[in-house]
Amino acid sequence: LQFTSAIFVADEAEEFIVSVMRLGQLEGEVRCHYRTEEGSGKAGNRYEHVEGDLIFPSGEFERSIRIPIIESPLWSATMEFKVLLEHPIGCQLGKYLKICRVKVIDRDSFPSSFYAQEIEEDVESINQTGLFIEYVKLILEQPGNTWRFLITVIFDQLKNIYVWFTLKASVYMVNVVFGHSADSED
Repeated sequence: LQFTSAIFVADEAEEFIVSVMRLGQLEGEVRCHYRTEEGSGKAGNRYEHVEGDLIFPSGEFERSIRIPIIESPLWSATMEFKVLLEHPIGCQLGKYLKICRVKVIDRDSFPSSFYAQEIEEDVESINQTGLFIEYVKLILEQPGNTWRFLITVIFDQLKNIYVWFTLKASVYMVNVVFGHSADSED
């Protein structure tokens, strides 16, 4: 048993089918276990984890594994996960095609779908500030980026607070501590 291809390409928000073929004699029942394995695409975010047993009755040479692909509102680069065949009974697994990769293509516009129509018509006509704001939104909507951004901004402001304090202390020192009043004697 082996996959019909080493790489499959899936569109977002569709149920995807991975094909497994049986080589050699078609007599007798054979089976194996299959499961998905995370790559850059995470189960529950880009696809639904599936696993089970694939049974080939006598005379059957091809079976399919259905994997639901999840729609994501965020643009993301091509995500990938693997499907594995393991634990064969009554057969052998292909040396290389017992594992296949599934690439999930995101058809959303970058950085968001807000300017999708303008991007198709004339990219140069898009407001650059608005496009930058959409890019910042995309970055901040990625898991873990918002809190990292806030921590960075807070710690970057510590330097500004230090400069402000130094200036205030210098002004105080010059005006109050070292300052001479008009009635004081030299």
